[in-house]
Amino acid sequence: MELAIQLWSVRNEANADFKAAVKQLKKMGYEGVEIAGIDSLSYYEMADILKQEGMTAVSAHIGLDELENEEKLNGLKALGLKYIAFNGLGISPEKLDWTRDYLTRMGKTARDNGIYMLYHNHDYELIGSNGEIPLDTVYNAVAPEYLGAEIDVCWVKYAGIDPVEYVKKYKGRCPIVHLKDYNGKEKENGFSYKSVGSGVVDIKGVIEAAKAADTEWLIVEQDDPEEGKTPMQCAAESAMYVLKNI
Repeated sequence: MELAIQLWSVRNEANADFKAAVKQLKKMGYEGVEIAGIDSLSYYEMADILKQEGMTAVSAHIGLDELENEEKLNGLKALGLKYIAFNGLGISPEKLDWTRDYLTRMGKTARDNGIYMLYHNHDYELIGSNGEIPLDTVYNAVAPEYLGAEIDVCWVKYAGIDPVEYVKKYKGRCPIVHLKDYNGKEKENGFSYKSVGSGVVDIKGVIEAAKAADTEWLIVEQDDPEEGKTPMQCAAESAMYVLKNI
């Protein structure tokens, strides 16, 4: 497995000076990036800089409409990435047929262009009734070759599910695992993100589960830095922890 970082974690720095940010992340030990939150450069410009700095564009978070936009699709392909990911899809039993058909169509389009489409979860897709997990229902409805999992272990934990077991559950279908940590509190009562390995998520267990699940990339994501620290400081702490345990 290799280590990457989602650029949303350092979006202000990356938008201000993409090349300098990438250089700094490379020095921390990151081998790749996931594109997200960068609006100061085109996909083509980012591709050139990443190539210069020897960094892999692992994936990109996109809106599904980008797969039907030739210009944006060509930009994604120029990055040379293997994966794209999206999130925030409303999941409900009433819309299951539509969801299945839509994701299958988008997944086929991605595959036709040499890219594998993944779903990045939050907590709400994992909270259901009668013991049924809505996101699992979608994964069961869409063929694995058209939809993979980008499991965000922070939100799995927050939803009350063991992230170690959830990663194992999708062996062979989760080429990317998002390493994110938090302080264990509820959103309405002091929730905050933590550098990976300093919160309540069993990151060591997740790393071992990811190895067993044939995961290719571990991607650090921290939406907001800890109080008193910069995003780059948190990124460095996370990289140090993961690289010691990978």
